[in-house]
Amino acid sequence: MRGVAGVVIVASLGACITDSDRPDARDNPTSVIDTTGTEFEWQCDYRCRVGLAQSTPPPPACDHDQVAGYGFAAAHFFSIMSACNSFWLEQWERPLACARDEDCPQLYEFSLEHRFECRNGLCQNTDVVAFPPERIEYIDAYLLCIAAVPRSETVAPGTAVTIDVSARVQEACPTVGAPCRLPLPAPCMNP
Repeated sequence: MRGVAGVVIVASLGACITDSDRPDARDNPTSVIDTTGTEFEWQCDYRCRVGLAQSTPPPPACDHDQVAGYGFAAAHFFSIMSACNSFWLEQWERPLACARDEDCPQLYEFSLEHRFECRNGLCQNTDVVAFPPERIEYIDAYLLCIAAVPRSETVAPGTAVTIDVSARVQEACPTVGAPCRLPLPAPCMNP
């Protein structure tokens, strides 16, 4: 598990916005699909949040004093994750899949606008200066290497699948803090 502080944006975080800054429904899909094919509702009014579609599996169980739920992260890639209170479960995070730009959420509720477009079947940040397409870091490589793995196979850290994913990421990202080598090894997705 990692602390939410490492995530650029999480659904539970919000800021005051004016009516003129309100997300426009025309700029946002009403549902999103991650790279495992799992569908989620995408609801925007004064802020945007992840909702459960009929086919969405429940989030994994948390410790008895924690609340399980889904949220989102928006950095290089837009992803849906599960969280236990203030910690997200890395092995349950998946990037959003897309076929066209309109499949990707747009965020207006924070101090900075975050726009996403469909590139290579993934919702990716349009800010290519901050998030160059030819450069990814370890955390993004992990997300792309676990992208197609069903959540049911990654219920906890240390499963055979998560160990295999970590090995693939280590192969592509041997030096901590340095960019990963692209393309990532199969069956990882690539930016």
